[in-house]
Amino acid sequence: MFVRMWMIAAVAVGISAHALPGAPSFARFAQPAPVYPAGLREGFEKSLRMQLAHSLKLPEEQFAVSIELARVEPTPVFSKVSSVQVLGLGSTGSTRLDGLISLPVVAQADGKSVDLIVSGILSVTGPVVTARMPLPRGHIVREGDVDVARLPWKLLPSGAAGTSLSSILGQRVRNFINAGAPIYSALVDEPLAVKSGDVVELTVVSGPGVMIRSRAFAKQEGRLGDLIRLEQPDTKKALRGIVTGDKKVEVRL
Repeated sequence: MFVRMWMIAAVAVGISAHALPGAPSFARFAQPAPVYPAGLREGFEKSLRMQLAHSLKLPEEQFAVSIELARVEPTPVFSKVSSVQVLGLGSTGSTRLDGLISLPVVAQADGKSVDLIVSGILSVTGPVVTARMPLPRGHIVREGDVDVARLPWKLLPSGAAGTSLSSILGQRVRNFINAGAPIYSALVDEPLAVKSGDVVELTVVSGPGVMIRSRAFAKQEGRLGDLIRLEQPDTKKALRGIVTGDKKVEVRL
């Protein structure tokens, strides 16, 4: 009882147990810092940097990736790895690629492939698409509207990182974007290919090699791939077709 009360009092006043004469030794309770295989962290960072560069179609030099390892499961029984391949980067379900992360990897050690789960705190600095000028709602993003800045991704809102320039150009701004603000997928969408009331080019496919081309009225708006309602101008017959291009719709019978 006395020892327990002494421990609580020492912690409360910030006194180290080892600094007091006659204090009980607690060294046997200390947990040693984990030692990870040599090359694991460097291999993880290299693999992740390569994947980000490939995904965004940019040079690897534009990305700085570092991870502070927190846990590796199962505990490695080898001391060194020759290479690491990070798996499942696109299937984490997360809208962030920084901060606390846990990913499966395949490590090459002693001539064998070893499956591991690597967890830690990830930091990424890389290209971010930003607005060069204020962009109003409904604006179609052009190359002159944007810049590409190299920023720490931890400063960005969820979803802003990992957005390629090609995925932004030609998109329609959903809501006003301030100059200098990052642009990412949640802020833009596909421009309308068909507007309600448009006269569209209609292709009716009724069998292999059998196509009839005519015109119809669009009864609702749509983007590429959308199924929309149509009306034939002469018969007023209602149809449904898939948007295939700018003011182009296909109906399959």
